Amino acid sequence: MHVAHRSPDLLVVEHCPKTIGTLLIALATGGPFLLLRVVEVEGLGPTLLAVFMVDFPLLVIFTVAVRRLMIVLDRRRGRLALHERSLFRHRWVERPLGTLVRAERETNPAGIPFLPDRSHYHRAVLVLAENRRLTRVPVTSVFLIGPSGREVARTINGWLGRPLDSDTPAA
Repeated sequence: MHVAHRSPDLLVVEHCPKTIGTLLIALATGGPFLLLRVVEVEGLGPTLLAVFMVDFPLLVIFTVAVRRLMIVLDRRRGRLALHERSLFRHRWVERPLGTLVRAERETNPAGIPFLPDRSHYHRAVLVLAENRRLTRVPVTSVFLIGPSGREVARTINGWLGRPLDSDTPAA
């Protein structure tokens, strides 16, 4: 994720995975032909089998991995907008900016089988004060490996003037 725009009145953080999307499309279109070339088989049956064997897993990966995400914090309009779009899902959350208390990093302690136990999945979460209680709205619907959850939380908290550490609760 990267900061697309930052000013005193507007913060836009977005993630648009163009590289992985382009790579998956290239593999989906060229993969079956490459497989048939390596195996040296011709005919309609093997071609359809190769298309199914290559393109079905790539379609599953595409639907999970390629998600466009945009967070817009607008002081002029007083709005917070969270927009996530994938091939089959569209999520739009819009709230008053005044309800945003802070951003935090949320950790799912489920380990990954092929990595050491200390690795975790992370995601950024927006903490909103609504109806006299705190509501947690995840920025992404999936947990990711790496520092992106902490970096997004630090960027949002810095723009809001809150403590930069996403694990530090606001007063």
